[in-house]
Amino acid sequence: MEESFSPRKLAVILVEIILVAMLALTAVALVQLYWIAPIGISGPSMEDTLYSGDTVYINKAYKGLSRGDVVVVYIPGDYENYATDWARYTGANDDTDRCPSSRKKTFDDFFSAMPFFGKTHTHDEGEATVESSYKMIIKRIIAIPGDRVQIVEGVLYVNGTPESKAGLYNFPYDYDHVMGEGEYYILGDNRRISRDSSEYGPIRANWIYGKVIAANTQDGFKTKL
Repeated sequence: MEESFSPRKLAVILVEIILVAMLALTAVALVQLYWIAPIGISGPSMEDTLYSGDTVYINKAYKGLSRGDVVVVYIPGDYENYATDWARYTGANDDTDRCPSSRKKTFDDFFSAMPFFGKTHTHDEGEATVESSYKMIIKRIIAIPGDRVQIVEGVLYVNGTPESKAGLYNFPYDYDHVMGEGEYYILGDNRRISRDSSEYGPIRANWIYGKVIAANTQDGFKTKL
């Protein structure tokens, strides 16, 4: 004889559904917290590669960075005002334990990574997205540790070769710096309006939140940027 559908059985089914949903949300949160996460774009500094409303997917567990990689970075909120004070953020002033991209994860971070609860958007270039006095930005790596960056007569050179977008912007100053250990030089693809290393110098490795591995753009889904 077929067993009747009792209220108790319905309660068991509902509990099972809730548990499965909680496990699924937890799994997604852990993936987004430690591995792959979506970041929304707001701001014009990466045009014509990325536009406001696009979404990029970053790999937080990346191994190694190369010239040309697009990265999401947390920079100190006042770093743009200290272009000549690199020492402020090095040595004894190591901020690894404070920067959102390198500090230990907390329960708040886990909750923020939860679907429907999490934060997926960053506001680039002048927008008010600040976490623990750090601002999230997205840029392209132009030079890695050991590279020599020069600006001569308005043209940007990396290791003596004009950078691929060198003709897009005439830099109004001269510059000569060899990237030290843990230093990266980043620029926005929209050179005319981007605030980046051309203003405030190299960034630190621990500020890098993740490497962009794909993007859902107005032109479709892309894996190469």
